[in-house]
Amino acid sequence: MELKAKSDKPRRRALGDFAMIALLYVCASNLASAADSPTVTITLLGGTKITAPLLRENEEGVVLDLGYDIIHVPSRRLLHVEKPGGGTSPAVGNAKPDQQSGDKNGGDNKKPPVAEPSPDKNPTTGPASATNGNGGGSKSTAPVVTTVVPDVPKVDVGPLFSTGRLEAADVPELVRRHGDSVVMIKNAAGRGSGLVISKQGHVITNYHVVEGHTRLQVELFRRAPHGYEKHDLRRVRIIALQPLRDLALLQLDPEELKGELPAPLVINEQDDLHVGDLIFAVGSPLGLERTVTQGIVSSTTRRMGNLRMIQTDAAINPGNSGGPLFNARGEVVGVVCAGATSFDGLAFGIPAADLIDFLVHRETYLYDPAQPLNGVTYLQPPFRKPPTPVPAVAQKPTDDKPALKGPTSDAPKEVKAPPKPDTKKPEPGKPVAPPKPDPAQKPPTVTPTKPPVADKK
Repeated sequence: MELKAKSDKPRRRALGDFAMIALLYVCASNLASAADSPTVTITLLGGTKITAPLLRENEEGVVLDLGYDIIHVPSRRLLHVEKPGGGTSPAVGNAKPDQQSGDKNGGDNKKPPVAEPSPDKNPTTGPASATNGNGGGSKSTAPVVTTVVPDVPKVDVGPLFSTGRLEAADVPELVRRHGDSVVMIKNAAGRGSGLVISKQGHVITNYHVVEGHTRLQVELFRRAPHGYEKHDLRRVRIIALQPLRDLALLQLDPEELKGELPAPLVINEQDDLHVGDLIFAVGSPLGLERTVTQGIVSSTTRRMGNLRMIQTDAAINPGNSGGPLFNARGEVVGVVCAGATSFDGLAFGIPAADLIDFLVHRETYLYDPAQPLNGVTYLQPPFRKPPTPVPAVAQKPTDDKPALKGPTSDAPKEVKAPPKPDTKKPEPGKPVAPPKPDPAQKPPTVTPTKPPVADKK
């Protein structure tokens, strides 16, 4: 037994040395591959950015080396991949050949990296790219953006509203881009918020903001060299109302604008909002203009009554109603409609899908003041006629019926009530005092009787 144990010891030592050599070889190969891998910056749907060496990239997603770990990011969670310098990028997802980075001959692709919203025509889409290493053309030194998800960023501009996909950015940058398109709506009872959706002056807000009011006022905030300026617009027209979904469509008067409107906001139509995604709201809570509150999506399937709502923990207060809810790309994913007054961290919004349905079928909900079924009741204010003064005319007595002076026999005579008896009980041991005479009543007079006189006869 001892000889066998001694004979197995060199074999075990040899196996250990071989495993150590294999491990060192694997580590060296990984280090070499990591050194050769380009460093990329990926942006997730929630706006998070990760910079790390790229190990693999295909239709399923990307694999990054974090140094202490290797992670795989699926393509459905990716927004885009940014590579430093020029280089080739394989076709990803369902992207068309003209939307892939580079061409087969090595020429430059001169398409813009991000589709910006344009009011006149739909912009061309597709990521920018540089030349590949197989052909001619000059290499570009600018960062190359490669779209990983199948849906390419683009914006579809319609006659009334725009839908599409924008570029992800930080919240301060998104507020700078889209914050001017949020307006304040005033009525005789309070204030609310709204969002501009078209160059023709169409504004979306909540139904309860305009409920019971026909005269509205919209306040714009325009950027000036010395700061922001307020512009009050009083000729506001109600286009459509949807009381059940708490939505209203207004339109401003172009002649009253005296300048250009802010850029219309882009509505998200993909319904790709997930729990935990970044979300922020812009509005005028309690009349505080241009207030930004940030949070996350708490739930996308919250039921309020028979309607679906988006729940968020962003701070929502009275005055935010009718304002937009933005995602990490600056797209409108909801309309603020309510905030819990008794609990903090509970706020709700109307999903963008319901907003698009309301705008597409707005003819169903057209506002007509003469239509009793429009959801609004206007009552005439009460009024009272002033009393008509009656002239005083003296009545002259006639011969048939002389004027009567003093009270007539038909007039009721004043009857005095009898005095109330004293109901107090005498205390025991005390003499009872006789009742006091009433001075108003005269005592009875007694006439003495004379005795009869005797007859002298």
